[in-house]
Amino acid sequence: MDIKKVVAVMAVKTNPKDKVGNARITGNGGLFSLDNTPEKEVEFYSETDFEDPKRKNFEDLIRELLSGSYKPEQNVTIHFLTEYK
Repeated sequence: MDIKKVVAVMAVKTNPKDKVGNARITGNGGLFSLDNTPEKEVEFYSETDFEDPKRKNFEDLIRELLSGSYKPEQNVTIHFLTEYK
C-alpha cells in the first residue's frame, strides 16, 4: 500500500448484539449524557488530527497500524481511505 495516498484512517467497532440498544454513559467535555449503544461506532483520523509535522506523524500512525505488532481491540476493523477520483 502506498501510504502517501492515504487521506484518512477509519476505525469501525461492531458492538455485540447483546449490547446494542443498551444504555451507556458518554462524556463530552465534562458533560455526560445517556446514549444507546449503536450497532457500529466509527472514528476517523486524518493528518489534521496530529501535531506538526502533521503528515509525518500521520504516516507514522499508518506504519504502526500496518506493522505486525499492532493488534486492534476486539470487534474493531481498520480501513485506510484514499481519495476517490
